[in-house]
Amino acid sequence: MKVDLPHDLFHYHTRFIQPALRHFCYQLLNDGLLSTAFLVFPRHYLVAGALYAGRTMFDLPFRYDWWEQCELNPDMVQEVGESFLESQEIRQQSRFILPSDKNSSQKSGRTVPEVGRCRKRNSEAN
Repeated sequence: MKVDLPHDLFHYHTRFIQPALRHFCYQLLNDGLLSTAFLVFPRHYLVAGALYAGRTMFDLPFRYDWWEQCELNPDMVQEVGESFLESQEIRQQSRFILPSDKNSSQKSGRTVPEVGRCRKRNSEAN
């Protein structure tokens, strides 16, 4: 199966947007590689969806007719963008998941470091 990656198309269409927004949208495209979006949607919708998600995340205004200029279906762009936003939220939330019970970490043999406490260096301990 051949997957047509949208990164070259992305660079072409994002030459003049803010670097921080461009970087964020590019990261969304990279994260999208782990989803089925690249298999379901054409690459121009992936680029538009990443831009939609980035502008939505940073609360930046859209031109009212931007999808018409690209000959895209606005509902499909929104669907792709929301799938990128959803995957971004899941990724951010997964960073903060901690075991709820210390006993569960002891049963598995793993140790969970206490938040806010540092280990003493060997030289300080001696």
